[in-house]
Amino acid sequence: MKKRKSLIAKATGLRVKNCFLILSTTAFLILSSSNLLLSAASAEYHGDPAKITLERFNSPAGQFSVSIPSGWSRIESYPYKMDDTVTGIMIEGPENMEGAPMTMAVLHYAGSGWIKGVDHYIKMILATPTRLDGEKATEFSDVNIAGIKGTTFTFKKFHLVVLPFRQPPMENGVIYEMKPPTRKVAMVVRHLVLPAKPGFYSLWFEVPEDRYSEFSGTFDRVVKSFSCQGK
Repeated sequence: MKKRKSLIAKATGLRVKNCFLILSTTAFLILSSSNLLLSAASAEYHGDPAKITLERFNSPAGQFSVSIPSGWSRIESYPYKMDDTVTGIMIEGPENMEGAPMTMAVLHYAGSGWIKGVDHYIKMILATPTRLDGEKATEFSDVNIAGIKGTTFTFKKFHLVVLPFRQPPMENGVIYEMKPPTRKVAMVVRHLVLPAKPGFYSLWFEVPEDRYSEFSGTFDRVVKSFSCQGK
């Protein structure tokens, strides 16, 4: 019986150490990746729309075609992907000096899931917990993109940037909760929502507030290039 208790204690100690090692390694990788991205972004940071090369993207499902900035990183995890069938393109561009990246997306929602149309989607977008101007009434404007009448709106939110930090000494066999320091960066989000048959299109651009005027022209080029392919 004593021998069995000893083995259980050893096994438990091993699991604790492994868990601690995973936490420490994960924190190290996150910080290292963040620093590398920030260094790369500062080298390529320019917002002149004329200097940004666009490349054509055709939706695999055949709903639309659009021109997007070339060289930006592809993101596969689309917003509300668990609530509906989503196809399209979502990319991440350079960061500002505070380490906040800009993101651009052109997506088609099938309208076959939990999201019930354009109005429901817009309410979900505006209810984000990271929004900074939730107390203000949102201004909506009509748009006509590729012959489709839709709605556009803009709001502000924050993005959390993980800051570098020196990890203090830690004891083996103890699980620590990793809470590295963060910085809140103000962002501007511009949305265009267009009805489709079926579903709807969502074109949006999220950018650090201090770079919005510099890069908004690039998003204008993307929106202007949008065309429906249809089936």
